[in-house]
Amino acid sequence: MKIHFPFSRLLSYTPVLMAGFLLAFSPQVSAAPGDEAIKTAVAQFNKGQNADALATLEAAKAAAPDNALLYGWIGYIYLKDNQPQQAVVPLERAIELDPKNPDALRNLGNAYMATGQTAKSEKVFQTLTEVSPRSAQAFYSLGNAALKQKKYAEAAKAYRKSVEIEPADAKVQNNLGIALQNSGDVTGSIEAYQKAAKTEPDHATYWSNLGLAQKQAGQQAAAAASLQKAADLEKNDYAAQMGLAELYAKQGNDDKAIAALREAQRIRPNEYLPNLNLGVLLARRGQTDEAEQAYLRALRAKPGDAEAENNLGYLYFTQKKYALAQNHFDAALKADPNMLVARQNLAATFQQSGQIDKAVSEWEELVKRDPSNRTAMLALGNLYVRKRNFALAEATYKSAIAGQKDDVPALIGLGLVYERTNRLPDAERQLRSALVLDPKSPTALNNLGAVLEREGKRNEAIEFYRKALASDPNHADAKANLARLQVSQ
Repeated sequence: MKIHFPFSRLLSYTPVLMAGFLLAFSPQVSAAPGDEAIKTAVAQFNKGQNADALATLEAAKAAAPDNALLYGWIGYIYLKDNQPQQAVVPLERAIELDPKNPDALRNLGNAYMATGQTAKSEKVFQTLTEVSPRSAQAFYSLGNAALKQKKYAEAAKAYRKSVEIEPADAKVQNNLGIALQNSGDVTGSIEAYQKAAKTEPDHATYWSNLGLAQKQAGQQAAAAASLQKAADLEKNDYAAQMGLAELYAKQGNDDKAIAALREAQRIRPNEYLPNLNLGVLLARRGQTDEAEQAYLRALRAKPGDAEAENNLGYLYFTQKKYALAQNHFDAALKADPNMLVARQNLAATFQQSGQIDKAVSEWEELVKRDPSNRTAMLALGNLYVRKRNFALAEATYKSAIAGQKDDVPALIGLGLVYERTNRLPDAERQLRSALVLDPKSPTALNNLGAVLEREGKRNEAIEFYRKALASDPNHADAKANLARLQVSQ
């Protein structure tokens, strides 16, 4: 049975959007109505008296309904107080009064971003780039708005313009890497991440993203070096540890993979993925108690998760704890009725625990859902033979052979059906066909011996029993058959 190890599906790089918005408003003072209030409010703001500054500005609104600067300052202070929702209306009014004010545009774009109005923020930042075409920050903000909407090509275009203006901005290079990676240009993303890491070599995020992109490109050695650099710089870099775990697991270095997963588990003890994958590796090493605890932690993180339920069930199956295994396979199928591996495991559990009718039912369901599943067809054929339903057994083995002509177990099974139904020449033919494909199959050798014995070909039967024992000295049936014939001489 197969344990599912879903690194490739569940592990991906984490795009880190670096905060870099400029929240600013120039304290320009002229002779318009409300300017004295602005002057007073600015002084209060500079002293950290934000509530007083807002009160001053709000009180002045009635007398200065057309003062764009006043509304801009109200919005800006709300932003500084982490109240972006309250900032939107005054900033919209500021733009209505002064459509090309770069500070008001920047802050309104930020307010829209902070309140989830990303499409609006993109439009505002687009206007900002037209008003301030040499502002690297404006293009960076535009790129962030596009990236958040998964408009990767537009985001990359904006970031490229930003780095044309300011080439040494690591955070822009990082986000350019994210946009390129998501648009399928992994090579370009690696170049961007490398520039970010070169500019700020002590920044773990850039090394982590670089390593994950290199891993995606198949550059395993470079990826391991970059991710290790990230982990050395930042002990709590979860993405770096998970990336290292995947690389080491694929290389078969379970010791290092487990060490990386334990670090990831330390960083996020209640996270699903490190616990799930830790359970897989520990189970593979036979550390069943620790594996069980890891799977249980994964299930606490994602109750009823099909993958964790299936893996825990398989762990119990290997320990012959069939009742527990059945419970978890049932839970996996409840979460995902189309999870064929869990259905196969459940069928095997019924079979191993002697619940033959239930096993037949599950194997039949599996064959119905996956007609090419040889494991299910062979198990089902064997159970039909056990239940002496030879017609269904014959049909099942023939279906398996039709799908794969060199299916030795199916040929042996069909030979057994023919032997049990007294079609000895047909049985001999099927078993000899199996031996052409696998001349050392002890089961085929023994069964052919049994058919030959029934056909009265005693010496040939002895020869094939001996060949079966030469192939497998512990083959109980061949040993008993040979002993019986030799005694009767």
